[in-house]
Amino acid sequence: MSNKTSSQRTYTPIANYLTIFRMVIIIPVLLLALINTYLVYKTDYPPFDKSIFILIHTLILLFFVAGMVTDYFDGHLARKRNEVSSFGKIFDPIADKLITNITLLYLVAINFLPIWAFGLLLFRDVLVGGLRTYLASQKVDVSADIFGKLKTLVLSIGIIITLILMFLPAYISNLNTEWFKLYVSPVVIYVGIGLGLISGFIYFWKARKYLSPKITK
Repeated sequence: MSNKTSSQRTYTPIANYLTIFRMVIIIPVLLLALINTYLVYKTDYPPFDKSIFILIHTLILLFFVAGMVTDYFDGHLARKRNEVSSFGKIFDPIADKLITNITLLYLVAINFLPIWAFGLLLFRDVLVGGLRTYLASQKVDVSADIFGKLKTLVLSIGIIITLILMFLPAYISNLNTEWFKLYVSPVVIYVGIGLGLISGFIYFWKARKYLSPKITK
């Protein structure tokens, strides 16, 4: 009986390991993004030899895809196996936002995304994150809405499309992706940011009753 109890206490849900994996890959994503940004500004992009830039860029894409895939599976496993944990509730959204925002900031740094678009999303994430932390301290759980889930999906797709279109011509000759880079991928990202702003407004609206001062008779 004691051995069984001990094993139950030390058991860590698989979903938590996936969250930890995403927290770990934040480090190489950040380092690779910094290296490529340095290459762009140090060597006066685009005349420099692009081989190293494209290799690093491809690695950033692979890490980002790995992060998004594990983000889906850790949530799916936690719900399916009934292993939703406090660790997952706290660190899962943190890992998701860090990977996404670092990658978006990378796109800003190499002039593929305007700073205002990133600023809007960051502003939204800071406000919602602060409110979520406050509500957690009050033992209040406000569930995410469909717009928040759509925002994550659409924004991830937009980032992946943008990252692919940036280096695809290097692997496929005579491939013109300028139209997609100028119109398609930015629009998808902007739609994702718009959904994020809508979900942020809805989150504040749902939480408003917990922010109002309590009236005592």
